[in-house]
Amino acid sequence: IGGGSGALVRGIRGEDLGKISIVANNIKQGSIAGFDTSEGVAIGSRMADNLGLVLGDTITLIAPDGDVTPLGTTPRMKGYPITAIFEVGMSEYDSSIVYMPFSEAQLYFNMDGRAQAIEIYVDNPDNVDALKPKVEEASQ
Repeated sequence: IGGGSGALVRGIRGEDLGKISIVANNIKQGSIAGFDTSEGVAIGSRMADNLGLVLGDTITLIAPDGDVTPLGTTPRMKGYPITAIFEVGMSEYDSSIVYMPFSEAQLYFNMDGRAQAIEIYVDNPDNVDALKPKVEEASQ
């Protein structure tokens, strides 16, 4: 098919994706069951529509920073099967986020044993200041 679009790829464990209710409760096609071992990705419905993709198709990701080779820098590209399509009703989610199994994201982005960022969801945003010391301690 064809086309291209910018996307935010988020590496996440399947159990954690299941806890993001806005996504987990709005899977329109496919499933996030077995997400960690699927080697597939979950994308939003708008992204799927914009790129002409359906469940089971392969989406090719191109990383902004490539691999350095003796011949120069080459784009890092890899195709992933679409195993789930979600529709949360917010354009920024449905058109630009790709959820990928955390271990696969570490491989794809050359982040062995590391993460670039950590997202923390809280029940009560007013308690964030009280949680900061615990988060800082855990990240050391």
